[in-house]
Amino acid sequence: MAIARAVLNLLTGCLGTIASVFEDIGAVIVFVLALVLPILALVLLAGLAAFLVVKGVRRQRLNGNRR
Repeated sequence: MAIARAVLNLLTGCLGTIASVFEDIGAVIVFVLALVLPILALVLLAGLAAFLVVKGVRRQRLNGNRR
């Protein structure tokens, strides 16, 4: 990162600083996603499991009433 920043500063003047800001923003976004996505995946998985259980129970009730 330090080498890339030095090269950007030599080639573009002050644009290396702007690139560094965007790099820091990207790092924060990736950090937040790394924290949030596993929790979101667990919540979605639990919701899917609950949906399938409810659907199975309803199907058993419908099949039981037809006999």
